[in-house]
Amino acid sequence: MLKLVVFVSVFVVLNAYIANFNPNQRSSCNGQCQNEQPSCPCKKQRNSTDCFVYDTATFATSLNEALYTFPDVSDPSINRSTMMKRPAPKAAPAVMSVMSTMSAAVPEAASQPDFSCASNECQACMRHVMDGFATALKVSPTSGASANGTNCTYIRQKEVEKANAPKFRGGDSVAEQILNILDSSGGSLNRQSRDTSDNSVDSESSVDETDIKDKLLGVSTEISCDYMRGETLASGSNWCGLCNLCWTWRKLPSDYFPSYLNEVSCSSNNACLAGFGKCRPVLRTLTVLRNAGTATNEQWMQQSINSVAGCECQVEAGTSLHAFITR
Repeated sequence: MLKLVVFVSVFVVLNAYIANFNPNQRSSCNGQCQNEQPSCPCKKQRNSTDCFVYDTATFATSLNEALYTFPDVSDPSINRSTMMKRPAPKAAPAVMSVMSTMSAAVPEAASQPDFSCASNECQACMRHVMDGFATALKVSPTSGASANGTNCTYIRQKEVEKANAPKFRGGDSVAEQILNILDSSGGSLNRQSRDTSDNSVDSESSVDETDIKDKLLGVSTEISCDYMRGETLASGSNWCGLCNLCWTWRKLPSDYFPSYLNEVSCSSNNACLAGFGKCRPVLRTLTVLRNAGTATNEQWMQQSINSVAGCECQVEAGTSLHAFITR
């Protein structure tokens, strides 16, 4: 009971920082979009009669929905998992009466998936996400974590998999020879330390370190950082990535819809190629709605926003390794 009270208290504090930060926003839909799209609530662009349709793997209207629909986009495998197993919608009646077929009955709202978060497992994962947003907002997190870290089953399983993942090592002598040659040619002047400061994508830019905050809206939290550079990208593959990747959720400002965005971010340890390169976020453009009106008189307009789609190991022009790459 004490944990629940603390969780609710922190949730109220977060509300003061992020408007409409409602983890169960679907419960207040009142069937307003039953006929138009399987996601709720329904927001319509000005002068349009259609609900705004979005990809549920990329966007969510609530944290509850995100827990069930956001796949781990930092996972390089084909079968990406969500934090909670997605519930199946209630099946429609197999047989309908003659009278029911003649009537213009409205589909039941219960046919939508149940994104409730009443189980202990879901509550633990919710606390994990809320703690991350609280930390990003410099608000005291909940006390729901155990002494060994989070109680969220999915995150704990990922931590075990990461600890037990096989480490591929090979060609160390060749690598040392290459590094010695680069260092002797003056490349050490351009070489970064692997021990970089602990910065998120909001302060470590792939595009430009001076203006990344202006390119990304809202506040973000890292769900987990599982892929490490040098690990194979798929089972049975000999190919590996050059950058560490983190699974990240972003909360957009309250006048944007949908509210939550699923993306990746570059790890704070962003050195690559033994420090001669740097992992920098690669941005893509997504379309959302922005309320140009007020809370009581909504005027939704389409707007393009930036999202981090991946991390790329880049080398500074003019350095020793740059000449090697252009060969």
